[in-house]
Amino acid sequence: MIDWEAMSIADTARELGRGLQCFERRVKDNQTKTTTIRFPRGVIRTTSDYVRTKLSFLPDDVVARNIAYTLQATDVNRWLVNRFDLGLSASSLFYKQACVTLVSAMEAVLSAVWHNRHPDHTSNKRFADVIDGLSQEGVLSRETAAMLHEARRRRNDIHLHRVTHREGNTYNVRDYNNVVAIEHRMIEELRHGVVP
Repeated sequence: MIDWEAMSIADTARELGRGLQCFERRVKDNQTKTTTIRFPRGVIRTTSDYVRTKLSFLPDDVVARNIAYTLQATDVNRWLVNRFDLGLSASSLFYKQACVTLVSAMEAVLSAVWHNRHPDHTSNKRFADVIDGLSQEGVLSRETAAMLHEARRRRNDIHLHRVTHREGNTYNVRDYNNVVAIEHRMIEELRHGVVP
């Protein structure tokens, strides 16, 4: 029997990796079909936690909760990014999908803020226009707006038919961490105002 609590973090990670390899081999060999691995509890924040803290500035509870559901998926992505060495080009494309999900949530937040400020003319405002408009109104700093535009441009590579370069190793953990930092900065400005 393995004494998980007595092991170093590095030894625990190695044992978990070996255990996952064994699990996957057995599943592939049809030794089991119904067993799943329980995702660690406490990693995924509750929608109420998101609505109460990170999204507290959004007045529409339905919109805030819908955004919170996507942010829960970003919790899963964050855990996987920080815990697994995926390897191959799948690693790069996992970072891409993690970035796409987070930037899409950021777009939803900013669109909700825009709609709240301009309820009469917001039906199909483009993400780029929302960023520019909120920056011009002083809701977002110019620096944050520039960062959001860069994240938006990278996110737009979700349209594979438009990508003109090979994506095999285009994305990495730095790209993901950069998007996380932009999201944090954006939320701080929306919650507390732009610092002049």
